[in-house]
Amino acid sequence: MNLDVNTREKETLDSRFPDWKRLTAREDVIVVYSDKFRGDICETAKSLQAATDFLKYVTSSKPTEFFCSRIVIGHNRATSMPNWSGQEGNRIYIPLADRYFEEDEFLDSCSHELVHPFFRASPLHRSNQWWGEAFCDFMRGPVKNVMGLDGRGWWIKKTQEARSNKQDRGGNVAGQLVLRAQKEERDLDDIADFIGRFIDDREGIKIFVQGLYDRFSSRPMREEFRATEWIRDQEG
Repeated sequence: MNLDVNTREKETLDSRFPDWKRLTAREDVIVVYSDKFRGDICETAKSLQAATDFLKYVTSSKPTEFFCSRIVIGHNRATSMPNWSGQEGNRIYIPLADRYFEEDEFLDSCSHELVHPFFRASPLHRSNQWWGEAFCDFMRGPVKNVMGLDGRGWWIKKTQEARSNKQDRGGNVAGQLVLRAQKEERDLDDIADFIGRFIDDREGIKIFVQGLYDRFSSRPMREEFRATEWIRDQEG
């Protein structure tokens, strides 16, 4: 456990989490928590670090180096929805609401937000800034699995949304990414069976993500994927 914080991390803690009295830290994450937290905070930090280790491997991104700061995660009364910001110090806000004091709810909200700094530090961000929500919702499946949550069910839900063209920020496209991975694997089995295998295949996911980098680091993803209305609005 590394409780020493560097200058940028301390600036984030002081400005974004002014009441930080309780924190625990690992190699790439700092967790600020309330005395209302219901769970084992050391196990929570361990799960977050395990998810970060997974993301470092499959995305080949190192946001701790990119931002010169670990990811600072904690409850904040300034938000009603979990959110990440790199401009405010590589931090994740978790709402100061009762349900987010539960360990599983805290981890579940982080399973999406934790991916954002990896997308920001990746080659995809240059040409496809507004597709970050889709990438995060795609990676949320295996991240949830690493955390001991239901990543398989998440991916199945996203493929259903892709097929029905549900309009949201990125989940529809996340489902399209899962279906593309199945196609590239030349897997003819039922999508649920494919997901059951692929979601635990770290090497397969890494190869798929690298393929996205190779194909779309300098060209728009909308050339091959159906953009949601939200993405089209952001891209203008």
